[in-house]
Amino acid sequence: MAGLCEGGNEPSGSLKAIEWKESVVKSVSFQIKDLESTSQWNPRGKFIVVLPEDVIESNAEIIKEVLEEFWKRKIVNVVVVVVPHYSTDLVYGALPDNPTSSINVYTWFPFRYPDECSKIKNIVLLDRWIIKDNGQFINNSCIFPEKVPKNLQGCPFVASTIFWEGYVSISRTRDRESNRTKMIYTGGIEVSLFRIITEKLNMTPVFIAPIKKDSSWGQLKDKKPSTGILGDVKDGRANICFAGVAKNTDLYERYLDSTHSYMESGFYWYVRCPRPLPRWEGLVHLFSPTSWAIVMLINLLSIGALWTLAKRAKTFKLNESMFFMKFSQCCEVVTAVMLCFTTPHAPRSGLLRIFFFLLLCYSFSLNIVIQSFFISRLVDPTLEKPITSRDELLKSDLKLIFNGGYDGLFRNPDKTEQFILDTRTLCQPGFDVCAERVTSKGDSATILDNENFYRYEYMFVDENKQPLLCRLRDIVMFYRIAMFLEKGSPLLMAVNDVILRCMGAGLFVRFTLVLLYLDILAGVMREHLSRSDVELVSFSADSMKQEG
Repeated sequence: MAGLCEGGNEPSGSLKAIEWKESVVKSVSFQIKDLESTSQWNPRGKFIVVLPEDVIESNAEIIKEVLEEFWKRKIVNVVVVVVPHYSTDLVYGALPDNPTSSINVYTWFPFRYPDECSKIKNIVLLDRWIIKDNGQFINNSCIFPEKVPKNLQGCPFVASTIFWEGYVSISRTRDRESNRTKMIYTGGIEVSLFRIITEKLNMTPVFIAPIKKDSSWGQLKDKKPSTGILGDVKDGRANICFAGVAKNTDLYERYLDSTHSYMESGFYWYVRCPRPLPRWEGLVHLFSPTSWAIVMLINLLSIGALWTLAKRAKTFKLNESMFFMKFSQCCEVVTAVMLCFTTPHAPRSGLLRIFFFLLLCYSFSLNIVIQSFFISRLVDPTLEKPITSRDELLKSDLKLIFNGGYDGLFRNPDKTEQFILDTRTLCQPGFDVCAERVTSKGDSATILDNENFYRYEYMFVDENKQPLLCRLRDIVMFYRIAMFLEKGSPLLMAVNDVILRCMGAGLFVRFTLVLLYLDILAGVMREHLSRSDVELVSFSADSMKQEG
């Protein structure tokens, strides 16, 4: 079969020959399951099924049933080869020279017509092999042509999703006819991307809500029905799912196929940003304790030196004021000089004057430094010492609080991570409660997905509109975001192509900036709505014309 495809379009991947046994469909199903259990299983490989002609004569629908068995596993690159009933040895290479006999090759094409999106209705005869002179194809056509067209004829593309901040936005309206609540998927990064994909592939977007979920995205199970948006895709209720789903997890890839990742994020530790110290505390921190101790020591030594030199002047009968003979008076003089005040008496002897001049120079220099720092602290008070890493966090007195759903971030905990799990405190029901405590009390630290940080950054601000949440540099877990399709879905390559083109066009950067601006506006609106003295004015085109 070397000439099955021309123009360099040779069969690739796994080429399997499934022989006929007593029950064709059961035999095919059994052998497919046997192949699925092997490590070489590839649903996008090429498959060949060989059936004898007498089976087709007894049941014309048998080819369709065989192809449907493959389609249950989303396998489209499969052909059914029908051989003459007397040529069962043909499978093993025996070619009887009979010019009237032929081998027919059948397959089907999904998405060719609007009523044949995912159902097998029309079986196509690709080519016919004439058994003469070692045989040849009549049309010499490729038996593994491209099955997924560029135009998918408006076929439905069913997506299962849930509300996910920034990625999926949902609004609810009341349907007057059925009197039921109807969900409308209005926007978000992934909803916008999904609509672009369906538009480029000419498909009809259809949204469904998961029937049940044990966690945010659901759980995947081998035998029991799976749950959530992931379970909808695995069990065939939907074709694709998305809601900020993390790509780098082996569990999901066992049951589903992920698209090319289009966003990157991660979980980080967050603490309250350093707050300004009180004014008096800022003045205390002008110098370190060691520097303050040196200043005090110099003052004490200056008092002792001044008193000693005055005593020496009296011993040598020098003309010196009696004021400096008392220790208390020397303390008063040194304190006045250090505070830039005048002294009641000036020294008279030469030695005492030299020391007094040096003391004045020292006091003048020290006061310049102190006044400079003093004025700067009055204008811009000192901030608290910031915590910048996980090690600093664990050494501090801050409590570790986060939602119980984040325990999965420490799947294989080391000694440090196990300590975090043992000492952490749960905060329910969500991150808002954790962030409220971190920003208001400042006695704890919490974990947050960096994708949601921009919203909380403008939700919790101080009186100067500065964010109260600060991120540590150590990451808890990095992940990539992607959509998930059915295992072996033939649409994966087409969806990936649209995603890569959107990334090249910079659409995700634009989506992120729009979300950032919306978060800023939402924070401003919350602030204004919380104030009782703000009056909201409704603007329209007519009202603005009147104002002009």
